Amino acid sequence: MAFQDGFRFSLLSFFLGHSFPRQRFFCFFGAVCALATAAPVVVAEPLPTTATLAGRYELSFEGGIRLRAGTFGTSRIASNGPMAVSDDGGSLWVAGHTQHYSIARYELPAPVYSRSIEDYPIASVADGFVKVDPPEVQGKAPNRVTGIEQINGALVVNVAEYYDGDGDNRQTTVVFDDAWNLGSTQRGYYRLAGSVHAGGWMSPIPESLQSTLGASYLAGYASNLSINSRLSIGPSLFLWNPSALLDGSSSGFDVPTSAWIDYSLARPLSEDLGNSAGDNDLWTHLSFAAHGFFTPTRNDYLVVGRSGGHESGVGYKITQENGYRCGGYCANDYRDMSSYFWLYSNDDLRMKQGGLAPLHEARPVAYGPWPTFTLGKEISGADYDAVTQRLYLLIDKADSLQNRFESQPVL
Repeated sequence: MAFQDGFRFSLLSFFLGHSFPRQRFFCFFGAVCALATAAPVVVAEPLPTTATLAGRYELSFEGGIRLRAGTFGTSRIASNGPMAVSDDGGSLWVAGHTQHYSIARYELPAPVYSRSIEDYPIASVADGFVKVDPPEVQGKAPNRVTGIEQINGALVVNVAEYYDGDGDNRQTTVVFDDAWNLGSTQRGYYRLAGSVHAGGWMSPIPESLQSTLGASYLAGYASNLSINSRLSIGPSLFLWNPSALLDGSSSGFDVPTSAWIDYSLARPLSEDLGNSAGDNDLWTHLSFAAHGFFTPTRNDYLVVGRSGGHESGVGYKITQENGYRCGGYCANDYRDMSSYFWLYSNDDLRMKQGGLAPLHEARPVAYGPWPTFTLGKEISGADYDAVTQRLYLLIDKADSLQNRFESQPVL
């Protein structure tokens, strides 16, 4: 592994019997994975540069960026999670405080390669927080941002009602006509088929697969909100085309999708969500899927997020050893939380295309703690750029230097 302007390594072959071209693939540990064509980063101090993901990827750390603290417009950055980064790496769209239902755009400087938070440059606010407020509302409106994606100059925002006790809210999507001017016209609410099961993260499908799959984007979500009975209990995968949303040709507000992976409370990814038996290392009440995308070359489905309760089990409204009183589910041991990943084989996904297996029978071929440098905190958001092969990770509450009363996320 040679290190030159960037920090390079090879994408490893996934399975015996397969031979793939060697590719350079980078990762901000707590920030970014990228090709060697990415801009050089500033090196502040030496630290470990690589980690292996499930024995299949070798990730390389590039550095970190902080986000400017403070209230700008209708909200402030407070580790909500949903985010998207522009293709040139210069802009970050991110949700604000969970209760403010708002989005802002930050200008991203070059990352700095260091273990110390104080060395990271601070991204400035380019477009202050704007409340999601489209004109077409049917019944009770959503109030949480669940996914963000910049597509052809527009900003597509997925949303949901946080506590949808009736499970009847079908409004999932809003379009900002100009991603670089969040004061531009908002259109929606549109309704993705699959509802909140599909209404979270969004990622482009590789061009080599689009004609075969009949779709240009994937979408997914999981049990990241309240009321499990209306959620996918495990990371879902839906295929769809956003073109009708962007060119105005959509007939009405319904957007078709094709479900490839989906779960329910009756058919979850894992049966023992409380880990009462002590052997559930796959998915619990505490699992949170932040983002999913197709990997380079192999086109497997990789989902990143966080999970817990795998060692100590899951309690409900308990008081942990550190004195923290949980408002809902939490790990019996407060230290039993970590960033996590779930990797689904492309071979299994091809079976889904042929209709040979039910949606809920999909199982990841690899999963477990995310192996990279994440500042001792968990992943709350992510975005993947297939052009540069760079993975951005938003690390929750990692920056306490700007505001000691409310920690900020770090990219």
